Amino acid sequence: MTLVILSRKGFDGKAGGKPSPVYEGRFRSFPIPFANSGVFYRDMKFNKTHSYLDVMMDLGITQYSECHLDPDLHKEVLIRDSDWEPIFGQSGGQETSLQKERVGEGDIFLFFGWFKHVSFSDGRFQYEQRFSGDDGFHAIYGYLEVGETVDLRQGDRIPSYAKQHPHVLESSRRTGSNRLYIAKRAGTFRFNQELVLTRDEKTRSCWRLPPFFESIGIDKFRQKTTRTDGEGLCVNFTGRGSQELLIEKHPDLVDWSERFIKLYGIPSKI
Repeated sequence: MTLVILSRKGFDGKAGGKPSPVYEGRFRSFPIPFANSGVFYRDMKFNKTHSYLDVMMDLGITQYSECHLDPDLHKEVLIRDSDWEPIFGQSGGQETSLQKERVGEGDIFLFFGWFKHVSFSDGRFQYEQRFSGDDGFHAIYGYLEVGETVDLRQGDRIPSYAKQHPHVLESSRRTGSNRLYIAKRAGTFRFNQELVLTRDEKTRSCWRLPPFFESIGIDKFRQKTTRTDGEGLCVNFTGRGSQELLIEKHPDLVDWSERFIKLYGIPSKI
């Protein structure tokens, strides 16, 4: 049965320090800053007239220069080779966790991160304050179904389009496991409230998940505080925790993922 992996990516309180934008009905995850990666925010296209750097400067984000573009889900953000495919990389203890569960072909990553609605007026991008104390929210913003994997520690052949991926370029600096997950299909999502994990007007790390998550079991979540309250499963983060919050086989979880992809997915190559 298909595994679904709920994986945290993009800006957070330590890496980047501010939420990624929801703009014109789309999630736009900011990849975390990373020195000497060779990928610059100034070269990434946010829309036809602005770069990621333009938007970040307007929003008061000061941690910028080069970035760790991973997962790499959309062809349109950079100039690409014609054979480019979307890729996600993982290494170290996080990759060890994935391999313990034998994550591979056909399994689905759902990526979540910290977001806030953004508007453009008077020639500037700005965060919207939709209620008092609005600090943004956690939401599922992207997906990747694994087509094949490349074990970088074992010398697997690296496709030409993957040679600029950060997990390839940084392979000499990484210890332990290091693997690429190349997509069979991937993309990001149009905004919809169904994709928001944070409970209404709560701190972003206080979630409510659908009732079927109770049957998965709270012990499957890699957080210190997880409970049920009769209305579904509540997850309350107590720190950054594991990047992979959940790795689980469950038919309702697969249906949940496929519903989002069908209704709100924006394919990587359009």
